[in-house]
Amino acid sequence: CCRSRSSSSCASTAWRLPAPAPARTSRVALCIGIDDYGGRNSLPNCVNDATDMGACAQRIGFEYVQVLRDSTQKEIMREIRRLRDERIRPGSLVLLYFSGHGAEHEGVTYLLPRGMESFDPDDYENEAVSLNAVLKLLNSRAEGTLNLLFLDCCRANELDTTFKGTKGAAAAAPSKGAIGKDVRAKKDAQYLIGLACDPGTVALADRGSRNSRYTAALLRHLPAQGRPLEATMREVRAEVLAQTGQAQKPWENSCLTESVVLVPGQSAEQRAAQEEVQRLQREVEERDEQVRQLEATLRRLGGGGGSSW
Repeated sequence: CCRSRSSSSCASTAWRLPAPAPARTSRVALCIGIDDYGGRNSLPNCVNDATDMGACAQRIGFEYVQVLRDSTQKEIMREIRRLRDERIRPGSLVLLYFSGHGAEHEGVTYLLPRGMESFDPDDYENEAVSLNAVLKLLNSRAEGTLNLLFLDCCRANELDTTFKGTKGAAAAAPSKGAIGKDVRAKKDAQYLIGLACDPGTVALADRGSRNSRYTAALLRHLPAQGRPLEATMREVRAEVLAQTGQAQKPWENSCLTESVVLVPGQSAEQRAAQEEVQRLQREVEERDEQVRQLEATLRRLGGGGGSSW
């Protein structure tokens, strides 16, 4: 939706950088990748995705990183509970990543674990991992957390369109969102949920590469120094759209109230701007020196001692 802006306030207020985000008490990450779905349902690179995302999380400053590979529903939920009970503290930064099959059914996003006997929507509630359940677990413990969830999975509704890598698949009656109405974040908790594709569509796997398109873009852009996360996600979306011929468009659901920078330091854009400022300053200094030399010449020639610049 659009919100109007007051032109008078924009004209009278000087532009300034956002206030720095408060330091986080801890950084914890859980990365889950599922390749083994049995037979034709298996996927080529989701375990690689989770492994590489875990390594990326360590490089950008997460102190605790756990990677689950080809895990069942019980194993996934047990690890999320353990993360909540033992690792998440008030003010923690939490990263939860999933790569595998996924689906949306009746307005709820489901992450499909190893061990599902079928991909029938009737089985999702009992056999899959509900995003609603994950969010409720994250909400039930610490205050003031900042939660980043990246879901590299499909958001289709029907059995024949839920597979990663099914190009051109179209789902019937796509869901409008990833989160059920019964999920409410705590007032001081913040969330960004990154989703690999549009509601009701599929995330494309790349069988010729180590990583899927969405995860490969995340791995390239998340380590950027000094870049706000919102700008990073725009870069990820642009890259995936370009690489898939506009067939896959990543989304975000966000209630961030602060500017999140995962890797401190100057961004490439900031460095370029600073270099341009320094170049212009040198030009000004050089011109000032030229003016001083011309004025000195005029004085020697008797042409006056002042300048009318």
